[in-house]
Amino acid sequence: MDLINNDFMPLISSLDSKPIQEQKVIIKEIKSQMVNILKHFIECDKGWHYNAIFKSLIKPYLDNPLVLDFVLKSHAIKGNEISGNSGAKIYAELLRRLEQVDSPKIKNYLKKEF
Repeated sequence: MDLINNDFMPLISSLDSKPIQEQKVIIKEIKSQMVNILKHFIECDKGWHYNAIFKSLIKPYLDNPLVLDFVLKSHAIKGNEISGNSGAKIYAELLRRLEQVDSPKIKNYLKKEF
């Protein structure tokens, strides 16, 4: 599954109607592509696509602080960044968005890092 370049909305919209085992496979695939999803989200300049990626893929499925830390320590973050305790970088809008994710682990990471 190419969750960045293909239209992922039909897949996400129909996720609840799929058998549990198929849902697990799809969610596992989303999580395995999260580094690329996050990098694409950071670089995206199309408001509708940016919002769809966040709402449908990042908010519900970003749950691994190590994945987020990897991206925030990469060259994906440019411009007016805020430096974290361990060298991770973020900018204010991205921090505001990521604080809205569902995962308590991510919220805790952001609190400790920034």
